[in-house]
Amino acid sequence: MEIGDVIERLGGYISALEKSKDLNVGRKAAEAFCRVLLLNSDVVGAHDKALESNLNTLIESLNQKNIRIAENHLKRIKDDLRTIQTFGNIESHDNDEVLYNEDYERVSAAVDSLVKLVFGSKDKIYIDQKIPSEIYCKLHMSVVGDENWRCEKILSIVYPNRKIFKREASKDFEFYGIDEADGRKIGILFLGRNIGFRQVFETIFKFDDLKKLSSLTFLFPVEISETTGTPVRNRKENIERISKEFTAGLSGVKCVYEFIEDYIWDRCLPESAKEITDPPDEPYFIDQKLHSKGFSLLGLEFVESLVKNKLRAKKPIYVIFGDGGAGKTTFCDQAVQLINKYQSGGLKKKAILISSFDIPDEISPSGGLVDSLQSLYSLVSGVDDIIDAHSFGLNVSSGNVLIIIDGLDEIQSKLKERFVLDRFIDSVRELNDTYLNCSVLMASREINQKAFESNDVHIFHIKGFDEQLIEKYLAKRFKGLDSPLKIVARAREYIAELGSSSQVTPLILRLACELSAEGGMERLKHQQSEYFKFDQALDKVVYQLMDREIGKQFLGLRTCDQYFEILRDIVFQYDGRVTEIELFDLVALALAGTGIDYDEGTSRNYHTSTLLSKNNSEFSVRYDSLEFWVKARYLTYLLNTKHAEKDFNILREFAQNCYRGGVLVKEICKYKEVDTDYESAVLREFSQSVGEVKDEMVGRKLMSALLYINFEGFASGRKENSDRVLGLFAIDAGNEVRNLSVFGEFYPLDFSLFNVRGGYFNGYSALGRSNVPVDEVVFHSCIFNDIDKTFFGKKHLSWSNFDSDCVLCDELREVIEATIEDKEKRRDYVVGDLKKILRAGFKGGAFVWKSDSVYKQQCASLKLKVGLSGLMNTLISEGLLIKELSKVSAGVGFRLEPAYSLEVKEFLTQSLTGERLDKLIAKLLVL
Repeated sequence: MEIGDVIERLGGYISALEKSKDLNVGRKAAEAFCRVLLLNSDVVGAHDKALESNLNTLIESLNQKNIRIAENHLKRIKDDLRTIQTFGNIESHDNDEVLYNEDYERVSAAVDSLVKLVFGSKDKIYIDQKIPSEIYCKLHMSVVGDENWRCEKILSIVYPNRKIFKREASKDFEFYGIDEADGRKIGILFLGRNIGFRQVFETIFKFDDLKKLSSLTFLFPVEISETTGTPVRNRKENIERISKEFTAGLSGVKCVYEFIEDYIWDRCLPESAKEITDPPDEPYFIDQKLHSKGFSLLGLEFVESLVKNKLRAKKPIYVIFGDGGAGKTTFCDQAVQLINKYQSGGLKKKAILISSFDIPDEISPSGGLVDSLQSLYSLVSGVDDIIDAHSFGLNVSSGNVLIIIDGLDEIQSKLKERFVLDRFIDSVRELNDTYLNCSVLMASREINQKAFESNDVHIFHIKGFDEQLIEKYLAKRFKGLDSPLKIVARAREYIAELGSSSQVTPLILRLACELSAEGGMERLKHQQSEYFKFDQALDKVVYQLMDREIGKQFLGLRTCDQYFEILRDIVFQYDGRVTEIELFDLVALALAGTGIDYDEGTSRNYHTSTLLSKNNSEFSVRYDSLEFWVKARYLTYLLNTKHAEKDFNILREFAQNCYRGGVLVKEICKYKEVDTDYESAVLREFSQSVGEVKDEMVGRKLMSALLYINFEGFASGRKENSDRVLGLFAIDAGNEVRNLSVFGEFYPLDFSLFNVRGGYFNGYSALGRSNVPVDEVVFHSCIFNDIDKTFFGKKHLSWSNFDSDCVLCDELREVIEATIEDKEKRRDYVVGDLKKILRAGFKGGAFVWKSDSVYKQQCASLKLKVGLSGLMNTLISEGLLIKELSKVSAGVGFRLEPAYSLEVKEFLTQSLTGERLDKLIAKLLVL
């Protein structure tokens, strides 16, 4: 009896038990588990015990005398075996006991437990056998069919330009013989994940060339124990022990044993790339909770579990969504610091932080697409610190390098069409295909992207501080100060006064503490503002900070709105940064006509502002979340109060950050009034002049942005959406909308209500859900780019929908071609079904009456979904068939209208269609 054969049978029993729920099959599985343990034992006589046929005897044979397994572990195994035995006995013998579904569930749970205890606890039981897929799938969430360890890429880095004199490969291993530069011959043996090492070595050590080698390196992946969640202990030692009986005959061959992940770290990652660079310390950092469906955990606990392979269901991609100021950047920085700490302690893990700040605000349009993790890394890396593409990919795949991306939404905004999120996600998925150890963390404001709807992506939300974390933060923030309890109480009072219905974000908490530390607890005195929304906690605390600074330092300002307008001009007019002279000019402009004297001494008071940050000689808004807030509040103000726009900087902001919808659009629309003229006025203006502006693409993106803003919260059905478009462009139904421009998914429209001339559609996936009239020209001189054909389903487009001046992308052309093929196929279905029905009443060259039952019998397999009844009703209503009672019984039947006899006969016998049948077929095509 061979252990491999028993394991193979066990896999079959487990599969059969799941399908049949036959508890006798469960008994067979239990017997097989016992035999596997006995046959795996090196105790003399244990193998003979495996020949027993009685389950109870087999279970009793599992003792310390026959198998060397830790007593507690063995007890757990025997308990599960007894459970299967108990219910198997009931099923196998004559008795009056009734088994319920819960009993099967208990047996099934015992089998699952045994799989983990016997095959998934390699620290306690080491079985050197390949495991059948039925068992392997119960141990591992992901199963790789064809493993690709990228062996040749590894060798091209470690041994560049060397000759490979021998290469042998199978599903379980890859062997390479390499000629070294000094004349030595070396061997590299890559071993797969689910293999029997002795079986593989029996094949490998028959190769003739092995005796010529000076060294042989065994490379194998780290294996994670299913019971402990940590790397299996003694894995390297077990492989070395098994190989010794084969290597003993290779005198003079040095054998080296390494985990493949360690080999890649040591030889495929430059030393310069392993240097540790910590982000700046956050002095008052408190770990926040990451929230997911059904559970929450602290952020750094999650990172530790990820780095140390403690996650049961690991994903290659983790997305952390959070509002501005929620602490995403701080989380990313602290995650990097934690991983750096582990690296300093000897763990072979490296964190690479990719921030939106690493990407310039203006990117050359001539650059290529950023559609992979590798291309994004290449974009942000300098010449001195870049890791070559092969080394980067290998180290990310193997889990040596963890990628942390801060500000995915900002990266998408800066790169615009160059960033292709779907392909980017796919590139990470590909890197994870064999090593199953890739880790990419992405922090972002929430963006609605279908790319995240994947089994390879797990989504967390970071929401801010709950009461417990607020208490921790305040204690840490005011530790060591005079009267800390008094300040903490003041801070808690102020936080309560903000009245935030959600958890308090770190930004709000930090600003609130700034106020509390200096006793700034005065109530808001004059809440008149064009910009602030006093039902929002952030607005309240920023207003209070401004009010305090205006009162305590001479800034030359009288109102918080004046202060806001200085921040506004920094953001919009100076692209976020101003010199000291420019700041002086901005304040002077804000005070023009007020009679207030303003000098350089007053200007220096701004240098200590809580809301401004100074870097060298430049000033900027201190927090990116605060800058986002300034943008949102001012753009909302413009939409609500203005009827047109001439400021190019404002129009550019809309065009850059709102043209595909997104978080800024949602924030703007929280306080946008329902009936605003701004969008319509600007859309009508650019509809007539977009081709004449300096940068046409900016104009088109502006139009798309204003459409998203106007539709936010009001999108509805296709007709309602189209009526809204017509209203915005002041066009009556049935006319043309000029230069309609849409980027991104947008919303479905009804193009039977208007045509489009000079339109521009980029990534407009909702076209697949829109109504496009059949065979009508709808689009005139329009351009279509990057249209995802998967959204079309069975929606039909035809060449006749587009005039000859339209420019169509390849994907849209494929949709049209598929429509043509689908129409031809549907016509074949219509003709075939029609022939089946008409042939039922055609006998001996003539048409006769046939009963309803005959038609049902002979026309049971029609292709059209409308079915026999629907088709018969149509043929009757069109006058082709006549419904009549039987002349000899009470049944109902049908006969052909005599006027159609010749035409239908030619149709059935020669496949010729006359004018009337052509019209009928055309009607049936649209059913």
